[in-house]
Amino acid sequence: MPKAYEEIKEYVVWRQRLKTQMRHHFVHRIPPYVPSAEHSPEDAKENGKLQLKYQAAIQAREFEHATEVLHRQERLGRFCDKIYF
Repeated sequence: MPKAYEEIKEYVVWRQRLKTQMRHHFVHRIPPYVPSAEHSPEDAKENGKLQLKYQAAIQAREFEHATEVLHRQERLGRFCDKIYF
């Protein structure tokens, strides 16, 4: 066997074991969902109001104002430390 294979042989065995025994084939085909933020009921109400302002700004072709409103929407919520599978 080539010398390079001898150097990585343990890794090859470990990787094969990981792929066949330690990894559930169906679960790992679905990527996890990582929410961008958690919103309180107050945040949800504020988001609804901002969405109406955003739509009005777009219809009025006030794109700078629409961008400002969009940035205010993005700041709503708090960090979410959950990952859903």
